[in-house]
Amino acid sequence: MGDEIRTNSGSGAILSAPDGSYMVVSENSKLTVDDFWSGNYRSLINLMMGQVRFYIQRLGGRPNPYSVRTPTALIAVRGTTFDVFVDDAQFAEVHCLEGRVTVENPGLSDREVILEPGYKTLVRPGEAPMMPIRIEAELNRNREVRIRAKNVPDSKSNDVPSIDALVRDNDRRNRTSDPQNGNSRLNENTQRAKPTLSFPR
Repeated sequence: MGDEIRTNSGSGAILSAPDGSYMVVSENSKLTVDDFWSGNYRSLINLMMGQVRFYIQRLGGRPNPYSVRTPTALIAVRGTTFDVFVDDAQFAEVHCLEGRVTVENPGLSDREVILEPGYKTLVRPGEAPMMPIRIEAELNRNREVRIRAKNVPDSKSNDVPSIDALVRDNDRRNRTSDPQNGNSRLNENTQRAKPTLSFPR
C-alpha cells in the first residue's frame, strides 16, 4: 500500500488482488497502490497517468466493493471488466467492457453516470462526467467556451481606458450643446454650459 508503479515505453505490469481480481498496467503509466476502505468501497489504485485494464471478480455473485481513483474521477466497480485512461491534461476516460461501473467527479459527487457494457464517458477537471456514448463513437475532448462580444472604450497596453477615451466618452459626447471645445473639467470658465430651463406659457 502506498507504493508507486511506473511503466516505461514498451513495458507493462500485472497487479493481482487476493480475491483473484487483477489489473493490467499498460506502458507509460503511473499509479499508486491504495487498497484502503473509503466509504462503502475499497480503493484499489490511484491512476495518475496512462492506461489500466481491470478484471474484477464477483464475490458470491454480488458486486465487489472496489473503486479506482484518478485525479478527476472516482470509478465504483460492480464486478466487471473496464479500461481507464488518464492523459497529460488529467482527462479521465472510462470504458465499460463487461458488467457495470459508476463514474463521478469527487468534487461533484452529486452527479454520476452509470456505464453499461459497450459504453464510455470522459471526466474533465472540475466537470461532471459526460453522458455515456458507445465505445466506438468519438468523444469531443475540447472544452467549449462561449465568448460574447462587448463594447469597451479604447485602452492602452495595461488594459486601462486611456484618458482620451474617458474624456471623449464622459465629457464631450455628453455635452453636445457645449459651445466650447475644451475639456469642461479643465476649463476655468464656470459660466459656460449652464443648463437652460424653459417652461410652457
